[in-house]
Amino acid sequence: MKNKQKGSANWLKLQKKIARVHQRIADTRKDWHFKLAHHLCDGAGMIFVEDLIPPTPLSKGGEGGIGMLGKHTLDSGLGQFTNQILPWVCWKRDVYYEKVDARGTSQECPDCGTQVRKDLSVRVHQCPECGSTKPRDVAAAQVICTRGQRGIENACGVKAAGAEVTQSSWRAVKQEIFGATQGISQHTH
Repeated sequence: MKNKQKGSANWLKLQKKIARVHQRIADTRKDWHFKLAHHLCDGAGMIFVEDLIPPTPLSKGGEGGIGMLGKHTLDSGLGQFTNQILPWVCWKRDVYYEKVDARGTSQECPDCGTQVRKDLSVRVHQCPECGSTKPRDVAAAQVICTRGQRGIENACGVKAAGAEVTQSSWRAVKQEIFGATQGISQHTH
């Protein structure tokens, strides 16, 4: 672009060529997001994700700039995936989707609920209260799942998480969720 005179025919042609490249990248990313969303819906009846506030902490570096993986994180379109594509595919496929509070998911024990403070460099969760030991990411995913199930429990008025869960309460939760989604999908077909 710097070698072309602004507004000339060659400058305009180059602008269109650059726009086509960016459009191709965006289309490829969106195609991958839809394939991933359908793959996730194939294997789940409920999907819970952290409610991250963009820009994500992964994209920030030291003094407010872009970090080492910042550009890659922003380029992956995580916000588009979790805010637009995944909820839409879940709705079309009758899969329950909910965002849960992201605060402290990696600092909480999934088995007993105790706060276990650790730095980002610590990659294994070890609870001093119950003795639970597992990879940090697995523990955080279990906390997200538990929080999502508690959200369903509160909305439906029956227990959906914890040791006290019975078959009848699960049945009531499923009827509530899938009855609501069936009603929505019946009006759209």
